[in-house]
Order: sequence, then structure tokens, then C-alpha cells
Amino acid sequence: MPSVIITRYFKKQAKSLNKKFPNLKASLIEILENLNIAQHPHLGQNLYKIRIRTSDIPRGKNKSFRVIALFLCDNDQIIPITLFYKRDRENISKEEAKYHLAETLIELR
Repeated sequence: MPSVIITRYFKKQAKSLNKKFPNLKASLIEILENLNIAQHPHLGQNLYKIRIRTSDIPRGKNKSFRVIALFLCDNDQIIPITLFYKRDRENISKEEAKYHLAETLIELR
């Protein structure tokens, strides 16, 4: 199982969603700690899109959350870089994913 690193940059992004969905944090941690990376779409640059379902939303995965996470194979670490609610937006652009990745890597230095 990969170790999970949560950055301040990611916490800042997740803060407003955590207020609206109190069980999101626990669901996120549970999914990331028990992650099987092979089950999730690879976006390139070691980025993966991970579906997060929370008990705050009674619907299925279609209207749940998505986390874009960086997987570092050498260290067996998973680092979430951005989070979004599928109901609010359909997807994330490659440019936006690159921006979030850059911001996360700056913080990790």
C-alpha cells in the first residue's frame, strides 16, 4: 500500500468541499490508503484520476468526487494534487492538471 502525502496546497483546495461534505475527508483517506493504482485511469506524467464516493451523497459514482493524484513509484507514495466535485464540473483540462502538479511539486521541494 502506498503512503499518502497531503500537501498544504491540496488541503486549501479541499477546505470548502470538506465544509459542505463532512464525510469527504474520511472517504478520501480510506480510498488513498487502500489504493490499487491499476484500477484507475492513467493520465500521463504519473497522474491518475481516482473516484471518491462519500456517504454525504446518496447517488452513485457519477455524481461523486474526483481526485487527480501523483503516484511516485520509487517511493511508493501517492500525493493528491487536486479535487473536484463531478456535479460541478465534468472534467479537468490537461493544462489545469499540469498547473496543479507544478504547484504541488513546488511545495514538495
